[in-house]
Amino acid sequence: MEERSYHPQLPVPALVPDATFQSATEVIRSKRSIPPADYTLKIDSFSLLSQIFSKPDAQSYQSDSFEAGGYEWRLSLYPSGDSIRNGNGYISFYIILADPNTMPAGFEINVSFKLFVYDHFQDEYLTIQDINGRVRRFNKVKIEHGFTKFISLGTFKEPSNGYLLNDSCVFGAEIFVIRNTNKGDRLLLVQEPAHRFHTWKIHNFSKLDKKIFSHQFSAGGRKWQIGLYPRGNQSLDGEQNLSLYIFLTDCFVFPKYFMLSPSYILTLMGRYGLKVHPKERKIYAECKIRLLDQKRGQHMEREVCYWFSTFSSVCGYGNFVDLKTLENQESGFLVDDSLIVQVTFDVVLADTDSV
Repeated sequence: MEERSYHPQLPVPALVPDATFQSATEVIRSKRSIPPADYTLKIDSFSLLSQIFSKPDAQSYQSDSFEAGGYEWRLSLYPSGDSIRNGNGYISFYIILADPNTMPAGFEINVSFKLFVYDHFQDEYLTIQDINGRVRRFNKVKIEHGFTKFISLGTFKEPSNGYLLNDSCVFGAEIFVIRNTNKGDRLLLVQEPAHRFHTWKIHNFSKLDKKIFSHQFSAGGRKWQIGLYPRGNQSLDGEQNLSLYIFLTDCFVFPKYFMLSPSYILTLMGRYGLKVHPKERKIYAECKIRLLDQKRGQHMEREVCYWFSTFSSVCGYGNFVDLKTLENQESGFLVDDSLIVQVTFDVVLADTDSV
């Protein structure tokens, strides 16, 4: 924050005659203890300043230039009010773009700002800003914005208010430049048909001794796989369970020499807590994993609601069902040494990079 003191000497004419009139009902007034972040102006003799800048052709003092938001600015203070804009009886206070002639043709600067006056008694700053977060636009034509009726002279000079102490006062400004960085995301909601599903039948279950994966299938414009651990995913949830997972298989942006298989990612996550951090792409999915009861239709179902991403592309259940229940002939899950897994996707939500 820059700070300047002013000792009145000679009048400095105003650079521009145009600023936006602001009524008292269009501003928010509050107090805070934190000083202005960008610039403060201390005036040691306000009465002399008022005398100097009381002529129609020289009504305002302009501060030194200061930087805020990548641009140079000045404060323009009318100690006796801006009479051209009906500011008599008030202090008028504006911010000015310091050197618009150096700006490129057709420039526009969108700004939200606060102007301040210091209360010596309360050690606080009266803060005045536009209501409803109004944004002001600076350009070649409009290089000055502020408050014509910043504070009434009666309120300002009242000794008990603390704004003018021993003929000294402090003003300040905070300027926030709103820049368009063109960064952002777009969320695309893909609602799948109510009965869309993928079914995977696993044969010769008793002969399986390691994890297996289904063929890739599409849902919500993305590609997925089902992963099955016939004796449980030991690295995560121990043995004696059937483990079932959903893998997002096309969310990777690794270099070609650094492609990881879904099974290897799961192993690293479980054993070492490894997280890989390429450029993240996020996919939110709601789906249901079912183990079909082939006898009575009393399927076992679990829901997955998860933000899949480049480095977190798997979600599911290490203990989907215990092996005793699975292998019980009465359960209907395992018939002729075959079981059937079904996945239904209800919602897929993707960011822009993933669309």
